[in-house]
Amino acid sequence: PRTIPLRPRDRLYAVVTLVLAVLLLPAAFLRSRGSAALARVLVHPPAESSHVKGIALDVRPHEGAHDLYRMYDNEWWHFEHRPDRGGRPPRRRPHPGVHHVIENGSS
Repeated sequence: PRTIPLRPRDRLYAVVTLVLAVLLLPAAFLRSRGSAALARVLVHPPAESSHVKGIALDVRPHEGAHDLYRMYDNEWWHFEHRPDRGGRPPRRRPHPGVHHVIENGSS
């Protein structure tokens, strides 16, 4: 798969996550097994998942999850599907109107 190289903080997060997982593993084995009711508190079953229904999406910005990229600095919620980028994020613009301003020669 096409991915962008990890940033230093991403590597740090990965190391911290691994260390915590290793340290907490014995506690997980000592704890009694959970139940279906407890599992429902943490996650929905597939039939009720917003992801399965196609209305939810989790995005990891550094990888451009499935060629989705944040396009504007002022819109943290706006992502566009850009498979033409070959795994390289496009240059983020300050706001959606920046192309309009450049194309029309306005400032």
